[in-house]
Amino acid sequence: MPGLWELVIIVLILVILFGGTKAMGAVKSLGKEVYDIKKKLDDINDIKKGKF
Repeated sequence: MPGLWELVIIVLILVILFGGTKAMGAVKSLGKEVYDIKKKLDDINDIKKGKF
């Protein structure tokens, strides 16, 4: 998992390459995907523990 400074550098590179609007859209989309994956993993863990 990248640290805070690595994420800041990646975001800055995206802004430079694609401009602010597209880069922030990509970051937002990436964040949404990470949230969905974590939620699905939590659901799987709940099913394994019998909380479903």
